Amino acid sequence: MKPESKELTYKEKRAVVQKQFEDFIKESPRIQKPESLSVIKKAFELADDAHSKQFRKTGLKLPYIVHPIAVAKIVTTEMGFGKTSAVAALLHDVVEDSNKYSLDDIKEMFGNDVARIVDGVTKIIEGFDPNSTIQVETFKKFINNMAEDKRTAFIKIADRLHNLRTFAGMRENSQMIKTAESYDIYAPLAHILGLHEIKKEIENLSFKYRMPYEYKKTKNKADNSLNRRKQYLKEISDIIYEKFPKNKFVFRIEYTERSL
Repeated sequence: MKPESKELTYKEKRAVVQKQFEDFIKESPRIQKPESLSVIKKAFELADDAHSKQFRKTGLKLPYIVHPIAVAKIVTTEMGFGKTSAVAALLHDVVEDSNKYSLDDIKEMFGNDVARIVDGVTKIIEGFDPNSTIQVETFKKFINNMAEDKRTAFIKIADRLHNLRTFAGMRENSQMIKTAESYDIYAPLAHILGLHEIKKEIENLSFKYRMPYEYKKTKNKADNSLNRRKQYLKEISDIIYEKFPKNKFVFRIEYTERSL
């Protein structure tokens, strides 16, 4: 049996939220302008209010707002987007999960672009079933929104990625459903959009939760052979550099690991 996490006090939880928001701002260079920070802080405060009675199901049962903050951080630091995407990421669950604010409220306060992205990521793909009319229609809406503004897809991928990163406390049935969607839908979508490292991480995390024994076995094999593979690639690189000297040819050599 897993030991239960120590319950934090309300004050401690709020301190965690504030620290995560400050870290998000500090680590996102593209949103450092005063006018950007002003809008992002406004979006954070609205989302914090909208989710005030919600808590994450995993780990320390922190206020739900830590999830939108994490999604916004992925969008800015790992995907390279700026103010509009950060604001939309902070607000991406507000309309779906709260009765306090409508899409029209989002449009009035943050503009058409943010509202369109938020609308595009609302109730899409989750538990996708081709036989369900509602789910088919919401999936169509996502595709249409993505065609109009690709930031919709990037934020949805960031949303799923953070959920996968914090999946440990979820029920096994939920893990199976979400990881199947992640592997079949989100990983290929990330690949199409050029998010190769994120695509690899989604595949690895899906593998980890769907087939834990096989994942551990494969990871151990990969870890044990890592130094040998690196040495092999270095030897190949040295031969290429010798045959094609840099002072005569302009080139670089890159290599990457495949997902487990």
